Amino acid sequence: MANFTSANNWYGEARYNFDELNTFSLYAGKKFEGGSNLSWEATPLIGGLMGQMTGGSLGMNFGMGYKRLFFLSQSQYSFSLQHSDDKYFYNWSEMGVEATNWFYAGLALQQTNIYRTEGKMEPGCMIGFSVKNWTIPLYAFNTTEQERYFVLGLMWQWEKKQKKD
Repeated sequence: MANFTSANNWYGEARYNFDELNTFSLYAGKKFEGGSNLSWEATPLIGGLMGQMTGGSLGMNFGMGYKRLFFLSQSQYSFSLQHSDDKYFYNWSEMGVEATNWFYAGLALQQTNIYRTEGKMEPGCMIGFSVKNWTIPLYAFNTTEQERYFVLGLMWQWEKKQKKD
């Protein structure tokens, strides 16, 4: 997944193998933000999918922060134009605390509801490390069950600084 936010808060995102295997998707939206002590941002998204699943998607990225506490959520509803039964709702949420400027920890929840199947909620925990422009999160899901699994991320953030006149 790669994303970009313009200077006037227009947002774009490209994904591969995220929405479905062998599927490329593009999303666009406008980021809204506010607050002082309790900061927030919300980005409604619309997207298109091409590949093994060809269709559309509506979503919302949402985040809140208060001092060192944070909450993040990414929700989407996706559907296929080829197969009317091929649609799902997905949500990934995180709540945590930034213990230092380079370490954070908290809880995560992944929820998937595929059309005509029982929804699945997978609780987890997370820790993450940040060094310069790099963030490395580690998630553990279903830790008390036999079907436990781990997700390791590697993220790099680039920000273009505005030139001073």
